[in-house]
Amino acid sequence: MLKSAEYFLAGFFGLEWTNNATNEVIIDQHHGNNSLADYLNCPNSRGQTGGSEASKDWQKLLK
Repeated sequence: MLKSAEYFLAGFFGLEWTNNATNEVIIDQHHGNNSLADYLNCPNSRGQTGGSEASKDWQKLLK
């Protein structure tokens, strides 16, 4: 995963991407402090349907 992120940054910013971006490694484990994990921050992510309800609401707005 780390190499994939580095290759993305190299493609986006060029080979000198380290001058323009910082790649932060966050370990996702039980009792870890990962503030970017949606399952810890979004109460709706624990549901069975995930984001399908929001998608249905969005589609209703488009009609």
